[in-house]
Amino acid sequence: MAFREKTAWISLLATLGIYGFYFSALASARGNSAEFFALLIETMITFVVVFVALTIVVAILSPKDADAPADEREKLIGLKAERVAYYAVSTGAVAGMLAAFCGLSGFWIANVLFLTLVVAGLAKDAMCIVLYRAGV
Repeated sequence: MAFREKTAWISLLATLGIYGFYFSALASARGNSAEFFALLIETMITFVVVFVALTIVVAILSPKDADAPADEREKLIGLKAERVAYYAVSTGAVAGMLAAFCGLSGFWIANVLFLTLVVAGLAKDAMCIVLYRAGV
């Protein structure tokens, strides 16, 4: 398994677990916006720490792969995955605008936009994994 595929797996699983916790707490909507802002900051920090720590572990276990520059195949996979993420962000931006036009509070609009970024990251990671598995 390529180093970049491993990091895509790390990102995908960490995103599902950590941000899944945030959005499940948000779905229960127990608390005020200041509490959710604090929880959001905590989850972002947790995600970064988990992602960096696991990526370092993978790099230590396979240092040659980690130091190798991306080849043409990996660059193509990255570009195709970014395209999928772009569509997710575009759709989410429209959803954010619709939320604003429907009169939702800034708290909910911000969370719709944040969800958009999370879904785009998931889409990118999932597409990378699919393309690596397909041998593109």
